[in-house]
Amino acid sequence: MRLSERDILAHAGRVSHEVAAAKAEGEFDKFQLRQLAQPTEIEKQFEALVKDLKRLSPKKTTGGKRGKSV
Repeated sequence: MRLSERDILAHAGRVSHEVAAAKAEGEFDKFQLRQLAQPTEIEKQFEALVKDLKRLSPKKTTGGKRGKSV
């Protein structure tokens, strides 16, 4: 058999199905952990909203006592 002027694999390969499946599962687990570590779209939108609200809210003053005459 030939494809694109190249020989197609003529043997079963050197890696067993079990080894290939274990490698695939391990790589998927790493991928899944990276995905879970990333913020979701809703979390990104929430953070953007909080940032906008902080920008819009008035600054609180932390001055001393107001001068009251007694």
